[in-house]
Amino acid sequence: MSDDLQARLARRSTVRRAVGFTAMSAVIVLSVLGRSVTEPTPRSALGATDLAQPVGGAGAASAPAGAAPTSAVPAKPKHKAHSTPPQTAAVKTPAARISHPASTSAAAPRTTAPRTTTAPRTTTAPRTTVAPPPKTTAPVAVSRTVTGAAYDVSYGTVQLRVTFKGHQIVDITALSLPQGGRSGDISARAEPQLRREALAAQSANINAVSGASYTSAGYAKSLQSAIDKAGA
Repeated sequence: MSDDLQARLARRSTVRRAVGFTAMSAVIVLSVLGRSVTEPTPRSALGATDLAQPVGGAGAASAPAGAAPTSAVPAKPKHKAHSTPPQTAAVKTPAARISHPASTSAAAPRTTAPRTTTAPRTTTAPRTTVAPPPKTTAPVAVSRTVTGAAYDVSYGTVQLRVTFKGHQIVDITALSLPQGGRSGDISARAEPQLRREALAAQSANINAVSGASYTSAGYAKSLQSAIDKAGA
């Protein structure tokens, strides 16, 4: 084989490799661009008003709450002012009177005995014991459970039960989610993620789970309903 033929075959092989590499690069770029266009941008599940509607109309949002009655916080006892009893004035005992002896004789000089005085008695004021103020105990946060309103998300109903301790959300239980077939699979995948995000945010302002926009919207709205009922 001549050198000229070998050179032409080498150039042809190089061109083929270059064309193949360029085509592969173009396919990868087009695949990435297509995925970025088709995947939706995450949005807040609470703001998706077109995906979840209250069950039974607008009045369903006022469903009876399952909140346990909260105990009244005991009022702090008022401290009584401690009055100090008046001090008893010292009682002075008058000095004892000493009678003078009579003169034995008119001619005898009068002698006067020296007067002796008795020290006055003083009374000690009684001791007053001041009682310490009563201890006040800080009020303990009461746990209560509230059931949120049910929302229809086209594939089923979403309703939550939320447990509060004070103003903090401590637990969220899904009473109803879309079930059956693909809807059940989506609910099983989305519910744990929505619960974790709501507990971390301590609010219903959570993002929709990709591929579960309807369930996410119903979850956020039922959670907000429970928060409104609890006044948290």
